[in-house]
Amino acid sequence: MTDRTTNHNKIAGKFYARALLALEEKGYEVYRGDIGLWMPRYRFCSYPNVIIIEGKPIYDEGVTTTITNPKIIIEMVSESTISYNAGNKFRCYRSIPSFEEYILIEPDSYFVEQYFKTSDKQ
Repeated sequence: MTDRTTNHNKIAGKFYARALLALEEKGYEVYRGDIGLWMPRYRFCSYPNVIIIEGKPIYDEGVTTTITNPKIIIEMVSESTISYNAGNKFRCYRSIPSFEEYILIEPDSYFVEQYFKTSDKQ
């Protein structure tokens, strides 16, 4: 779990609010960190800070607290969690067919890292 500082909370909240305002009328839905993200291949559930989906959510077994179709995942990270988020957790995320973009933000050092699928799905 990320070191939850006030800076972490503020940046995650602003990212969520701005994404919601920018995308809600364009067919996207934006969710905060209390919605689970289920990865069936790994039988693993994560709670990213922000999840953006295109269209409507697809739920895991009809449970409306866990979705399976993220397009963009945003994670707040710290020095102690960056390796896990960019490593094993990212490997799990890449198993999701709808997943296209991953943004890692380290609020206390002003570090942002972005990964996205290319046109050839790499």
